[in-house]
Amino acid sequence: MKSPESSVPSPEKQNPKQFKSPTIALSFVLVLFGIFRTWSTVAPTAGMDFYQFWIVGQALNRPGVTNWYSEQGHRGLGAEFLEMARQAGDPLQLAVARFRQELQIYSSPFLYATFRMLSTGNYTTDLRNYRLLVIFCLISSIVILGRLLEYSWETTLPAIAVFSTWFGPFLSDMYVGNVNTLQLAPLAFHLWMVNRTQWPHREILGGVIFGLAVAFKPNVVLVPSVLTLHWLFTKHIRRMWFHAIGALVGLGIAIGIAALTFGSVHCWIDWLSALRSLPDQFIQVAWGNYALAWMLSEWCGVNMRVPLAIAFGSLLVLVMWKRRQGIIDGNDSISRPNVVPEIFALSLGCLFVVLIPQLAWLHYYVFTIPAFLLLFLPLSDSPSEITSNLWRCFLVTLAILGFAGETFVSVGIKLSAHAQGLIVILATLIVFGLILSQRYSKVH
Repeated sequence: MKSPESSVPSPEKQNPKQFKSPTIALSFVLVLFGIFRTWSTVAPTAGMDFYQFWIVGQALNRPGVTNWYSEQGHRGLGAEFLEMARQAGDPLQLAVARFRQELQIYSSPFLYATFRMLSTGNYTTDLRNYRLLVIFCLISSIVILGRLLEYSWETTLPAIAVFSTWFGPFLSDMYVGNVNTLQLAPLAFHLWMVNRTQWPHREILGGVIFGLAVAFKPNVVLVPSVLTLHWLFTKHIRRMWFHAIGALVGLGIAIGIAALTFGSVHCWIDWLSALRSLPDQFIQVAWGNYALAWMLSEWCGVNMRVPLAIAFGSLLVLVMWKRRQGIIDGNDSISRPNVVPEIFALSLGCLFVVLIPQLAWLHYYVFTIPAFLLLFLPLSDSPSEITSNLWRCFLVTLAILGFAGETFVSVGIKLSAHAQGLIVILATLIVFGLILSQRYSKVH
């Protein structure tokens, strides 16, 4: 029989929140500091990528059918909107209009149609609203992925603070006004919806999300591809087919919306023609293209995209097969009940978005966030792996610093574009290697 004293919980157990609240409060303050710091830094900038999305969205309001992807279609568009910026007297719009007199219109028709629907016609207002949306997408992505990984708020909030304050790809996305953080949010939402809800048609809806995401910007096609391979190896054939059906529906919706916006379904053919004619000088490393395939091609003088795709694809199949064997043998700790198995495939797919194609601007590396969050899981607590765990912690820290480009500037180190690109690629390869080799302790 227990003594009365033994039935009285310790002070820590009586009021567990009193020990967690200060940590949460401090983390929340760090998040607010990070968002405020980022906002104050990017607010004076003009959003040079956002302007191109915005200007085409404005041009789509005009009657008639015009091929905006042709040289004739957008030749005078920059000069025309420069004059409109002068008349409007908006300093941000005028600054970016002067910079972007020669437009680079290569994004998908669905992307431009989306920006048309989100536009009020006032550039500064639309840019401000868009950046608020980007911040919301970053926070929601980290929160959703954190919930899927069973993270506490003591872990989730510092992660938001780090990625909103010192993470170079997100800062770049905010500076130029690109869409990579917007692309990450629906991918995270998809994973949560499919695994954490009981909606009867969630598999088809998940496919619709994939279809819309690929139509918006096709570079994310590698994410559903890796997830499909994961489902094939884990024999989730029903989920795979329902996603395929939903993806076709999503693509159909995107094609229809863009056709109505552009006035013709031919806009998709015009877009594909424009992609084939994309000049190489627009994607040089000196301009900020930190793609592994492109840098290797520059050094070797041979197009390395296909060899890289074959190498990474073969490695992926091998890893999926070994993980399948681990799941069967009960040795795969990532597949424990409280961690969604697909998050491993999602992380690899997101890493392939920047490792395989020949175009990867700095802001594309926002897609490394799911992999970083997966690496933040508790390490194996086996005494025999203490040294290995210390090395992993060191490498994760090193990888995060590799993306903190402002750190080099703040200490007076000026790097060339090739040096910065090499650092970013090496940091990504470190993350990729750790994802393949990481072992985790069980969470009770």
